[in-house]
Amino acid sequence: MRRGTTPTLELTLTGVDAIASDTLYVTLKQSQREITKTNDDLSIEAGETESVINLYLSQQETLSLRKGTCEIQVRGINALGDAWASDIATINIKEILRDGVITYD
Repeated sequence: MRRGTTPTLELTLTGVDAIASDTLYVTLKQSQREITKTNDDLSIEAGETESVINLYLSQQETLSLRKGTCEIQVRGINALGDAWASDIATINIKEILRDGVITYD
Protein backbone atom coordinates (compact mmCIF):
# COMPACT_ATOMS: atom_id res chain seq x y z
CA MET A 1 0.00 0.00 0.00
CA ARG A 2 1.24 3.47 -0.84
CA ARG A 3 0.84 6.57 1.35
CA GLY A 4 -1.52 9.25 -0.04
CA THR A 5 -3.63 6.78 -2.00
CA THR A 6 -7.19 5.50 -1.50
CA PRO A 7 -6.80 1.72 -1.45
CA THR A 8 -9.46 -0.87 -0.75
CA LEU A 9 -7.83 -3.59 1.31
CA GLU A 10 -9.13 -7.13 0.88
CA LEU A 11 -8.67 -9.34 3.93
CA THR A 12 -9.36 -13.07 3.61
CA LEU A 13 -10.07 -14.94 6.84
CA THR A 14 -10.20 -18.73 6.93
CA GLY A 15 -12.11 -20.64 9.58
CA VAL A 16 -14.14 -17.57 10.63
CA ASP A 17 -17.70 -16.63 9.70
CA ALA A 18 -17.38 -12.86 9.84
CA ILE A 19 -21.03 -12.37 8.85
CA ALA A 20 -22.11 -14.18 12.05
CA SER A 21 -20.35 -11.50 14.10
CA ASP A 22 -22.57 -8.58 15.04
CA THR A 23 -19.66 -6.18 15.44
CA LEU A 24 -16.34 -6.24 13.57
CA TYR A 25 -13.23 -4.16 14.12
CA VAL A 26 -10.36 -3.97 11.63
CA THR A 27 -7.38 -2.19 13.16
CA LEU A 28 -4.22 -0.98 11.44
CA LYS A 29 -1.44 0.00 13.85
CA GLN A 30 1.94 1.54 13.26
CA SER A 31 3.81 2.76 16.38
CA GLN A 32 1.35 5.10 18.13
CA ARG A 33 -0.87 5.63 15.05
CA GLU A 34 -4.02 3.49 14.97
CA ILE A 35 -6.84 3.36 12.42
CA THR A 36 -9.92 1.28 13.27
CA LYS A 37 -12.78 0.58 10.90
CA THR A 38 -16.09 -0.97 12.02
CA ASN A 39 -19.13 -2.54 10.36
CA ASP A 40 -20.35 0.59 8.55
CA ASP A 41 -16.91 0.98 6.93
CA LEU A 42 -16.63 -2.65 5.79
CA SER A 43 -17.97 -4.87 3.05
CA ILE A 44 -18.21 -8.52 4.11
CA GLU A 45 -18.67 -11.65 1.98
CA ALA A 46 -18.77 -15.13 3.43
CA GLY A 47 -18.05 -18.37 1.65
CA GLU A 48 -18.13 -21.92 2.95
CA THR A 49 -14.58 -21.90 4.31
CA GLU A 50 -13.57 -18.24 4.39
CA SER A 51 -14.78 -14.68 4.83
CA VAL A 52 -13.58 -11.73 2.76
CA ILE A 53 -13.61 -8.27 4.31
CA ASN A 54 -13.04 -5.17 2.17
CA LEU A 55 -12.21 -1.80 3.70
CA TYR A 56 -11.53 1.56 2.10
CA LEU A 57 -8.87 3.97 3.33
CA SER A 58 -8.86 7.69 2.55
CA GLN A 59 -5.86 9.77 1.46
CA GLN A 60 -5.80 11.34 4.94
CA GLU A 61 -5.68 7.91 6.58
CA THR A 62 -2.87 6.56 4.40
CA LEU A 63 -0.93 9.82 4.77
CA SER A 64 -1.06 9.38 8.54
CA LEU A 65 1.05 6.24 8.15
CA ARG A 66 4.77 6.33 7.47
CA LYS A 67 6.96 4.22 5.22
CA GLY A 68 7.59 0.79 6.73
CA THR A 69 5.64 -2.05 8.26
CA CYS A 70 2.07 -1.71 9.53
CA GLU A 71 0.20 -4.36 11.54
CA ILE A 72 -3.43 -5.27 10.83
CA GLN A 73 -5.89 -7.42 12.78
CA VAL A 74 -9.61 -8.26 12.64
CA ARG A 75 -11.69 -8.79 15.79
CA GLY A 76 -15.35 -9.70 16.08
CA ILE A 77 -18.06 -10.35 18.63
CA ASN A 78 -21.61 -11.68 18.38
CA ALA A 79 -24.75 -10.92 20.40
CA LEU A 80 -23.94 -13.77 22.81
CA GLY A 81 -20.61 -12.14 23.69
CA ASP A 82 -18.49 -14.71 21.84
CA ALA A 83 -15.38 -12.82 20.70
CA TRP A 84 -12.61 -13.84 18.29
CA ALA A 85 -9.45 -12.30 16.85
CA SER A 86 -7.48 -13.04 13.70
CA ASP A 87 -3.75 -13.45 13.63
CA ILE A 88 -1.88 -10.16 13.31
CA ALA A 89 -0.71 -9.66 9.74
CA THR A 90 1.65 -7.04 8.35
CA ILE A 91 1.48 -4.86 5.27
CA ASN A 92 4.22 -2.75 3.74
CA ILE A 93 3.61 0.99 3.49
CA LYS A 94 5.42 2.61 0.57
CA GLU A 95 6.46 6.27 0.25
CA ILE A 96 5.31 8.92 -2.22
CA LEU A 97 7.28 11.89 -3.55
CA ARG A 98 4.61 14.61 -3.29
CA ASP A 99 3.15 14.63 0.22
CA GLY A 100 -0.33 15.84 1.14
CA VAL A 101 -3.86 15.31 -0.10
CA ILE A 102 -4.31 15.86 -3.83
CA THR A 103 -7.58 16.98 -5.41
CA TYR A 104 -9.23 16.71 -8.79
CA ASP A 105 -9.93 20.13 -10.25
